[in-house]
Amino acid sequence: MTQRACNQDKWARAQRRKSSRSNGGTSGECVEVLYEGGGFGIADTKLGDSSPIFDLPTGDFTGLLSGIKSGEID
Repeated sequence: MTQRACNQDKWARAQRRKSSRSNGGTSGECVEVLYEGGGFGIADTKLGDSSPIFDLPTGDFTGLLSGIKSGEID
C-alpha cells in the first residue's frame, strides 16, 4: 500500500467522516476519513488542522478497511 502525507489544500472541500468507535467517540481522539475525487485521506482529529492527511487510492483504502474488519489489521 502506498501512502503519502498530503497538503491540506487538496482536502479543503472533501466529504469528511469521523469514526464514532475511535477511543469511545467521546474524547475527540478519532480517526477522520476524507473523500475527494476518487481518493481517500485519513487524518488524526486530535491534531486538528496540523494533522497530516495520508492519501490512499480507492483500492488501497478498500484493502485497509477489509483488513481492519477481518482483524488482520488491529
